[in-house]
Amino acid sequence: MKTTLSNTCRLTGLTAVLILMSACMAKEEPILEKRIRPVRTVTVTETPQDIYRRFAGGSQAAISSKLSFRTTGQIIQLPVKVGQKVERGQLIAKLNDSDLKIKLERDEASYRQANVQTINSKNQFIRMQNIYDRQLISRAEFDNSQTEYQAAQAQLDQVASSVALSRQELGYTRLSSPGDGCEVSEIHAEVNENVTLGQEVVTLNCGTTIEVVVAVPESLITSIVIGNEATVNFPSLKKRSFEATITEIGSASTSKSAYPVTVRMSNNEQILRPGMAAEVSFRVSIAGASKNLWAPLIAIGKEGLQRFVFIYEPIDETQGLVKKRFIQTGDFTLEEVEVLEGLQKGDQLITAGLSQIYDGLTVKRLLETKAGK
Repeated sequence: MKTTLSNTCRLTGLTAVLILMSACMAKEEPILEKRIRPVRTVTVTETPQDIYRRFAGGSQAAISSKLSFRTTGQIIQLPVKVGQKVERGQLIAKLNDSDLKIKLERDEASYRQANVQTINSKNQFIRMQNIYDRQLISRAEFDNSQTEYQAAQAQLDQVASSVALSRQELGYTRLSSPGDGCEVSEIHAEVNENVTLGQEVVTLNCGTTIEVVVAVPESLITSIVIGNEATVNFPSLKKRSFEATITEIGSASTSKSAYPVTVRMSNNEQILRPGMAAEVSFRVSIAGASKNLWAPLIAIGKEGLQRFVFIYEPIDETQGLVKKRFIQTGDFTLEEVEVLEGLQKGDQLITAGLSQIYDGLTVKRLLETKAGK
């Protein structure tokens, strides 16, 4: 009986404690801290007179040969493979030449026959000339022998031309490498395939030089000069950059008012391949445009047909307000855009956290960088 009473008292005491704790906890209200979103900014500055601009392009072999036959026929040999190295004169492909060989043999037989006829006519002409000199034959007989000799010689020359042409046509049935240090990059035909005159059969890349072609806007093309240096980076070779030289500038613009510019670089290490994505950096001078402002592309938003930026307006040393401002843009590069209207020198553009901010939001600023460089 005492034990039961004791347990009952303990239970009653525990219940009272729990009720008390529950009452105390009910009186406490949760404390919610207002989170200030961080943003990163850049200060807008005037574009310097000399800046670097980067443009995307693709690599290609500086010396590329598309080989084709100069006659029609059926391919009977194609001993090369893609990626194979070939040297000057090495056989690339061959056509069935049996008919041309027969034609050449026939022409050579005709030549031998015409040559014998010419020799006989010549000897006859020499004899007739001796007789004529002794006045033993008439002038008409002498002239006839001379005419026969000249006709035989003309026939021989004609047959000789036919032989030369047949040999040339026979040579057209072979495709050979035009130079040393070439590599088969593409094969466009197969054995037993009938090809036509000029149809591409094999593409060779020769030499150790690689080119990259990019499109440069007309506003910057006057700053690009043949012979100037450029720097090329390949995304697939992240830690490597290559020095290049501007070798060609197109004289006509494309549909996007841009001009093709070609840069060339050495590939002695044989690590570059045609078709690799590349970025070419040019040092360009934009003298006379010192009042232009440039903004990073990551800071530009689009709403309908209009473009806008978010401006950071400081409240104190660490916090500020977000202000949305519409702008007008000009030329683009891979990283920046020219701003014609809507920005002023010294404006602080927000470049990070754009998807989660809006006009009038209070934010705090992180490390700042400068635009236009």
